[in-house]
Amino acid sequence: SWTMQPGKHTSTGALHAEVETAIVNTGIAHTLVRPNVFMQGMLARIIEPIRQTGTFSLALDSACASFIDVGDIAAVSAAALLAVQTPGPVLDITGPRAYSGADIAHIASALTGQPVTYQPLPLQAALARLSHESAFVQRHTGEMLQLLMAGAAAGVTGTIERLCGRPGGNIESWLSRALVAP
Repeated sequence: SWTMQPGKHTSTGALHAEVETAIVNTGIAHTLVRPNVFMQGMLARIIEPIRQTGTFSLALDSACASFIDVGDIAAVSAAALLAVQTPGPVLDITGPRAYSGADIAHIASALTGQPVTYQPLPLQAALARLSHESAFVQRHTGEMLQLLMAGAAAGVTGTIERLCGRPGGNIESWLSRALVAP
């Protein structure tokens, strides 16, 4: 997982690693599912600004991320649970392609027929929006955003296609449903 890469650990990634170690140490057959950046979680907040102003911000800078549709997390998990043999000790799952904020703006423009602009949100501005949150949430978010901005979530795996026999959901189809569909 991008939060557990050597030299790129986050505090929550370290907690996940502890849980994974405990599971592995049981000796029970297992498959660990490690999803990348949740598409709906990260991108849901851009829909209204796109509709209202044609501009959106993300704390992504110019980096790319291979956002994963949460439905694909469920599909991979179900395939792993139903498999006759465990499909592997670890399943890193990502979306089918890595997207930048500029890529997302281009896609949204094409879908809406209106110009859409991406404005990178500086890390400090993103963290200032969390001033009401606990210290844990602020630290977690800061660590995750720093990794995102450094491109740590840009890798792409073929896990969804291999296990589910179809490509993973992409930003084009998700934005089409979120922006255009009633």
